[in-house]
Amino acid sequence: MSGKFFYQSLKRVINDSVFTVLLFLTFYLPLFAEKKPSYEYYHLGNQVDITSTTQPGIVLMGGGTDVEAAFQWMCELSGNGDFLVIRATGTDAHNPYIQQLCPNSNSVATLIIPTIEAANDEFVVNTINQAEAIWIAGGDQSNYTNYWKGTPVQEALNDRILQGIPIGGMSAGLNVLTSLFILHFLARA
Repeated sequence: MSGKFFYQSLKRVINDSVFTVLLFLTFYLPLFAEKKPSYEYYHLGNQVDITSTTQPGIVLMGGGTDVEAAFQWMCELSGNGDFLVIRATGTDAHNPYIQQLCPNSNSVATLIIPTIEAANDEFVVNTINQAEAIWIAGGDQSNYTNYWKGTPVQEALNDRILQGIPIGGMSAGLNVLTSLFILHFLARA
């Protein structure tokens, strides 16, 4: 009888232990899981950041077809540094296009900043601060205003303009460039 009792007790302890471990993993493991960033980042070219000598310039492009010469001009003004496309939604479709137009650029990257949380992310701000040219893609300008206004992204973009890098925007990017950034400087004057 004592052997059977011991076996049943051991079985119960093992079952309870397994249940406890599974319960722990179910509820607590997600707390330790790596959190997906609130932004998306796509990069082509050299992974090593460079600092090139830039010249100021601005491209205000209406909607429609991209103007190749405008991107090439921005690449020249960037000293062939790191070209960054920013947007609130969309894809990295500009990366291979710009890389083909500007083969001497150090890199081309797209940073999708779709939330206020993303606009406050240290990686996002550092990426903007390391870019030698910035392009604000088209889309819904209310997303840019709602997500970026009053955040470190707006501050970093304003700082980069003051530091003399080329910057441009198309469609909604043009709109937000003039409304959030250029008007900001006129108000300071």
